Amino acid sequence: MGLARFEVAALEAATEALRPRDPVRRYAWLFASDWVELGDVGRRDDLEAYDAELARRRAAAVRDVVGAEGLDGVVRLADVSGSPHAVGAALAAAQPTHDAEMTTWLARVDDPSQATPSNTAYGYVSARLRVGGPGAVDAFLAMTNDPAAQALVLKSAGDPVDAWRRLEGLPQEAKEQYWKRFSYYGLGIGFDRALDAVRGLLGAGRRAAALHMAVLYSKSNDTAEAAGLVSDGLEALLASGMDDPELRQLDSHDYERLFALLSRHRTDVGEQRVVNLEWQFFPALGYEANAPALHGALSEQPAFFAELVRYLYKPDTGDGPRDDEPPTDPEQRREFASRAFSVLRSWRRCPTTGPDLKPDPAALRAWVEQARAALAQDDRLGPGDSEIGQALAWAAPDDDGTSPPRAVRDLLEEIRSDGLDRGLEVGIYNRRGVTSRGMFEGGQQEGELAAGYRDAADAAVGTPRTARLLRHLAESYERDAERIEGEAEGLRRGVDT
Repeated sequence: MGLARFEVAALEAATEALRPRDPVRRYAWLFASDWVELGDVGRRDDLEAYDAELARRRAAAVRDVVGAEGLDGVVRLADVSGSPHAVGAALAAAQPTHDAEMTTWLARVDDPSQATPSNTAYGYVSARLRVGGPGAVDAFLAMTNDPAAQALVLKSAGDPVDAWRRLEGLPQEAKEQYWKRFSYYGLGIGFDRALDAVRGLLGAGRRAAALHMAVLYSKSNDTAEAAGLVSDGLEALLASGMDDPELRQLDSHDYERLFALLSRHRTDVGEQRVVNLEWQFFPALGYEANAPALHGALSEQPAFFAELVRYLYKPDTGDGPRDDEPPTDPEQRREFASRAFSVLRSWRRCPTTGPDLKPDPAALRAWVEQARAALAQDDRLGPGDSEIGQALAWAAPDDDGTSPPRAVRDLLEEIRSDGLDRGLEVGIYNRRGVTSRGMFEGGQQEGELAAGYRDAADAAVGTPRTARLLRHLAESYERDAERIEGEAEGLRRGVDT
């Protein structure tokens, strides 16, 4: 049974009594979200009709507020609803006669106490320019000489290329204000003026933002010009002491893409410049960082390798670095040592080799001799030999599958360094990386490795140091196999019982 007429009237009267008398409180809910419940028009049913109805009701609401309280009520509505842009757009639709006032409000953008009016004005101007086009931009610019207001007018127009053209006719202060507030989001993947924006952001001191934009458009701007701008931005970040409020926008993946760009164009940018940048930013590259120029320099410059060893290790004689060894600041020494450790551990390449990791005997011997001479001069030959050995572990096998290859085996016999031998053994062991196995599988994998290394040791005729190293590896894997098999047997028994 439906409600009686008097009951409906009573409900309507009660509803009216509960409606806020304050128009701001009455309409704030319409602006509190981009997806408000309108009741008779559903967003999911017809998005276009929903948006049109929402815009109509918002315009009507702002019209009532202006009628009751003027523009002060608009500011209060924007403040209470928390959506000044939406309120400004509704004002533009309801009463597009407040251009002068809104232009004045834009100029208050740097006053924290005027954030709501300035943001409301930005929403108003954006809506007006969407309708009015270039002519409206000219009209708004003509209303003010304030650089911040001029910059916001150009920003709100949504056409950055046109804005840059117009900036040429405005004072320098307007250009500075524009790039200070420029947003590089939402420009689209086809935007073809990204490098101009990167330059503008760098000129405004927004180094991290410039680099982030370079990342976003790196696929379409894989050029020496882009790499040069990225180098400028990274160096500017370093010069600022990494003090940039937008720095959090860059993550390790972004840095990897930036340095991949530099690596592809390092001949144009400068090999040593890229190496220096990769060294400085290596901690930002994340776990298992890829630093192609830095790793390449280690493979090609034995003196650079010796320098990193000096950062990481104390001298063979004495308790600490000599007073004449840079860096002299203790905190910087610790930082350099940590970075050197990370770089050396991520260097997975035999010195002097290319992508195939096949060493040329003469080139490898020359590199090792020069590295050891520099290490001896620095009093780091002990740990340095170990690091050289770990690098040699990445040498590819000979064509017949023999590993370590002949070039490495001959070095072991010629140099006769226990530290080099141990380093190679550690490097080969660690090269295996993380393994996986079934819960009850046991140590079969390690047993097979142990057998392989014993066979290789038996075949290492004429290279006794290599044979000894391979036997040590076999013994190590035999111990691993026994331990893992014991753990698996315990699990099997636990399941059986």
